[in-house]
Amino acid sequence: MPTSAEAPAALRVCDLTAGYGAGTVVKGVSLEVRPGERLCIIGPNGAGKSTLLRVLSGLRPPVSGTVSLLGEDVTHAPPDLRLRRGLVLVPEGRGIFYGLTVDENLTMGSVAFPRTQELENRERVLAVFPVLRQFRNRLAGLLSGGQQQMLAIARGLMAGPRVLMLDEPSLGLSPQAIRELVASLEAWCAAYGTAVLLVEQNSSVALRFAQRAYVMARGEFVYAGDTAAMAADGSLLKYYLQ
Repeated sequence: MPTSAEAPAALRVCDLTAGYGAGTVVKGVSLEVRPGERLCIIGPNGAGKSTLLRVLSGLRPPVSGTVSLLGEDVTHAPPDLRLRRGLVLVPEGRGIFYGLTVDENLTMGSVAFPRTQELENRERVLAVFPVLRQFRNRLAGLLSGGQQQMLAIARGLMAGPRVLMLDEPSLGLSPQAIRELVASLEAWCAAYGTAVLLVEQNSSVALRFAQRAYVMARGEFVYAGDTAAMAADGSLLKYYLQ
């Protein structure tokens, strides 16, 4: 049996380039998310972060480069196959079904599982997001912004991800809602070892949550390192995030 040091990366991206039409948005980026690791990509609006996540999830084809999930090449795999293999994207804007209840939204996140697995996943999710248990029969459109973001992430977790990708989850939330959201995510990761790839403009949130970080600017990674060291180097973030 391979040791943890020999285990394949949860997600590996090699020299990935992508864009729209003739425009190149992501320029030869490479990254690795280790099993159970919390990794973030920070950078200004328009840096290419969301485009990168769309390519990784299969919603956008790459121009060149490779994507592998747990050692399997999924570069040209469709989104549904990547989802079944454990790669889940919670997009910017949440994407929940506002006319459905909390419970119904959670069910939509586990359509690929048998009923017994769905019920087990639901209990795990509701234990980490107890406010959703309180409002499980409420329409999603009637929740607060923070609760809607929790629901979006909880629905993603219902799919049993090996790698959870989050696109700007703190956008539009109050500081208190962000703290509650991060605490719930940390509790989930500690309990189940899910690897997380977080994309954020809010560098303070990202650097508190993640263990390693990439800084992205103009479609390229311009710096990578330990988040504690990066947070201490205020001049670096000020330069790239201004």
